[in-house]
Amino acid sequence: MSYPISTQKVLAPVPRSGLFGLRSRSRDTSEIPPLTAGQVLVLRSDGRYVLDSGRLSLSDEIVLEATHVSVVDMTENKQVRVEFSIPSAEGCEFTVHVDFTCRVHDPVAVVEAGLGDIREILAAYLRAHDDVFKAGAKYKLADFLAVRTEVRAELEAYHHYVPVRLSGMTAVLGNVEIPAPAEVRDYAGKAVRDYLDHQDRLAGLARDGTYDRAHALEETETRLHRLKLEVMGTEQELNKLRSDRLKQAQREADEEAALAAEHRRRDLETTFGIDQAAKVAEAVGGSPLMGYAFAAERGDISAKDLADVRQVEADRVHALERLREDRAYEDSVKNAQLSRDTMVQGIMMRLEVFKEMVRKGHLDERGMKEIDGILAALVTAQGVDLSAAAGPDGEIQAAAEPVREELAAPQASPEPEDTDEAPYREEDL
Repeated sequence: MSYPISTQKVLAPVPRSGLFGLRSRSRDTSEIPPLTAGQVLVLRSDGRYVLDSGRLSLSDEIVLEATHVSVVDMTENKQVRVEFSIPSAEGCEFTVHVDFTCRVHDPVAVVEAGLGDIREILAAYLRAHDDVFKAGAKYKLADFLAVRTEVRAELEAYHHYVPVRLSGMTAVLGNVEIPAPAEVRDYAGKAVRDYLDHQDRLAGLARDGTYDRAHALEETETRLHRLKLEVMGTEQELNKLRSDRLKQAQREADEEAALAAEHRRRDLETTFGIDQAAKVAEAVGGSPLMGYAFAAERGDISAKDLADVRQVEADRVHALERLREDRAYEDSVKNAQLSRDTMVQGIMMRLEVFKEMVRKGHLDERGMKEIDGILAALVTAQGVDLSAAAGPDGEIQAAAEPVREELAAPQASPEPEDTDEAPYREEDL
């Protein structure tokens, strides 16, 4: 019988009857499953689940509209046994029996979750613990008692940290049992039967008076010798198994030690390399030649390579010096040219001013001196074109504009004193 839902049934709709469908309706008794002690009904009516503790009649509207009914077992401390198999070291299997103590506290939640039979759910819960399978794989079938102890400890620890979670009910881990495998039972049964047959044969010989003590002792010794051989064979197998395990453990320990030693060696090499790099960086500083010299001293490069590097560095330094000198010379030439151009432009502007003064007759002795200075500066500047300011005979030409009458024919006046303030006439030029 399934647990916690022992029975589930789909209910057919109850049709209306009588004139205009006014006759009272009721479900038949056979439609509702009978209940025993500790069981309750859960009806699905109008899209919701309703708990019936025995108070709803067959003509109740909830019962009439119900489409599904479930019988839920509410027994206290219900024992549920789950079985599953784990492999052994010989390829056969151990059968594990696990008992759970269960109790339903919310039957509606149980039906909503569809927990028809929780045995499969509990079996899947137990199989999810991989260490149980590893524990069984370490032992032979004859060691089922040791397997039982280890598997029980594994499942108890697993259930303590990962309890079973079920809707509307609880399941607590109980007893864990591993019975003797069928192969062990058959072997033990055969040994017992052989022993009993031997005892019966000895008793029959004693009753018949044909009991031969020497023959009985010989037969007993033969059987003991056979048993000793079997025990020795078993001990040899056990010793071989222990030896294999010890060798495997030793190999694993050696591999771990070798791996740890390799890690330590790499750490030391890394630390030494970092220290050496720091020392090299401190010795070399920012000079590439020092780095090459250090490499040549260590033998990483040859003396010829070092000489080539030094020659390349010397050529590079010489080229940089030449480049700096060329740039300095070009800058000085540009500055001198700019200075001359600026000076010539200023002189030409002043010359234009004096030309205008000559044209208008306002030139005096100071102006003549300034004109002489301008001409001297133009000669010094070398390269200024004076064709626009001088005529064919070298004299400064006046502008083409006609001279005003008062300037062209000035009236006679007393001769001025020979001072710097005395003006010059145009004819004096």
